[in-house]
Amino acid sequence: MRIGGLFVGVDERLDSSRPALKFAGRDALVLWALFADTNERGGHPESDTALLVGRTATRSGVQGALDQLAARSRSARYDFVHVHFSCHGLDDGRIVVADTSLEDHAATAPPLSEITGRVAAIRSANLVLTLDCCFAGTVRGMADSENATAFQAALAGFAGESRTVAWSSRPDEESLESGRLGHGLFSAGLILGLRTYAIEGDRVYLSRWIQRAMQYASDESKRAGRPQTPGAYANLSPDAWIPVPVVGRRVQQANEEVGVKAITPDPASLEAYDFDVRTIEVVRRWIDNRQFNPLQVEAVSPGGVLVGRNVVVRAPTSAGKTVVGELAVLRALRNRRKAVVLLPTRALVY
Repeated sequence: MRIGGLFVGVDERLDSSRPALKFAGRDALVLWALFADTNERGGHPESDTALLVGRTATRSGVQGALDQLAARSRSARYDFVHVHFSCHGLDDGRIVVADTSLEDHAATAPPLSEITGRVAAIRSANLVLTLDCCFAGTVRGMADSENATAFQAALAGFAGESRTVAWSSRPDEESLESGRLGHGLFSAGLILGLRTYAIEGDRVYLSRWIQRAMQYASDESKRAGRPQTPGAYANLSPDAWIPVPVVGRRVQQANEEVGVKAITPDPASLEAYDFDVRTIEVVRRWIDNRQFNPLQVEAVSPGGVLVGRNVVVRAPTSAGKTVVGELAVLRALRNRRKAVVLLPTRALVY
């Protein structure tokens, strides 16, 4: 399956009159890494997916990248294309890119119609445009407006194409970032869906992915006490799917930037997290002097169980879930914190 994409994260701008977003660049980076690694595993060229972050995400840069993606799509025959934006948004239906001047935003902040108009030219069996921006619901526009016209064109597609546009908040709402998650809320939902809740077997079902990402953002915003309301227009088939993204060199590099270090099946590799020899020997006994299985390795990296990330492990009995929990306990104790282990019933324990 061949995947195309453009991932834009504006966390640094030439105009410093408005606070920069903390995690927009990382939103784009992680999504790009997941799809770029998957494409590489399938033998497809790196140029199929593009990443623009920080000061590279200028108006002309975004325009050029979208046009290049559209041009490639006319010969590449993409099965799936994802275009994603994490950036500030304005309540007049524009987004803030690296070279936007807020004093002259009408001339320098691209309207969303400019984005959706170029997206309309991209050919793909399945296409998803996601907008993690304040006031992103303005993408729909008012009746007969430029935004509304371009929005409908982006959704139309050709015969055999399914298209979705999803946004993080209503036209009158801001979109939130979370220091705990290290991402914008909607972007976090999209990333988590590709690794967890949208998966069935070896597939990620696209309609479930979008729906659950929106629900995740809504739930997290309520938890933060500042509700935001994602929305979407979709004509995706419920059977539309992409492969579960692989964890390759780009994903691992992105994880290492936030302290999630790779380990191998050999417990000795826990030295990367400063585990001493005695602790590693204890872990070896837990697994009967064998090696970590793939589930346990993935819980550490990219899962992040040893850097305090929340990890949900779903696997059959005897698959090694308990060891993941024990590693989380070890991390808590090493940081001089308490750990509580909840067990469902005494029968299951014994």
